[in-house]
Amino acid sequence: MSNREIQDLVDSYLLHQINAEDKARLLDMMEADPVFAQSVKESEETFKVLQLARNRELRAKLKTWDAAAEQPKRGRSKGLLFFFLCVFLFISFWCWISYHFSPVTMAMHSFNAIPEFDIQITDHMTSVDYWQEGMDAFRQEDFENAMLEFMSIPQTNDQTVTAHVRWNVLLCQLALNGPTHEWIAELNGFSKNAPEPIRTEAMKLLHVIQSPLYTNLYRGVFQKTITSVKPKII
Repeated sequence: MSNREIQDLVDSYLLHQINAEDKARLLDMMEADPVFAQSVKESEETFKVLQLARNRELRAKLKTWDAAAEQPKRGRSKGLLFFFLCVFLFISFWCWISYHFSPVTMAMHSFNAIPEFDIQITDHMTSVDYWQEGMDAFRQEDFENAMLEFMSIPQTNDQTVTAHVRWNVLLCQLALNGPTHEWIAELNGFSKNAPEPIRTEAMKLLHVIQSPLYTNLYRGVFQKTITSVKPKII
């Protein structure tokens, strides 16, 4: 057997690709020649060391590839998380704006800011009934009936009662129609002569309606957006 054939036989043995017949021939040669047997064993040990080193190198490369592939994924995940967080904050702020500056919310807030016990109507039993029914209707957000009840209260010389009635009517108009230019002008004139605590609450309401956040963002952007979107939806 030539040296080349012997080397091919040893290589097949080291690679675990040798068949049973060739393996038997190789073992017979190793048994017959101790020097050859020692050479084969040394080659086998060297092969194991090289294979182990190669496996380590492959594992290191795989880890490097995995890390490189994972980095863009993490970047995309963080980008998506940041995007959804911004969308959530934008929607939350938009919902807060739409609720906080809605005419009904502003009217209810100003209405509840003045305790009911601040005004006592005792002139006439009918006036008391109108007042209470108007208060109940307002709390139930039935602003049309509330305004009718308040406007049905007979005129009185008590300026405090007159101011409270007018204040509640203005709040009903705000909830129904929003702060129109005519309504703002009327509230502004009313607030100058209104008694406390109505005057303070009226000034607060005017301050909110005339604030840049309300005029520029709510009326300038939000209401125009809703107005333009509604026809498209319909």
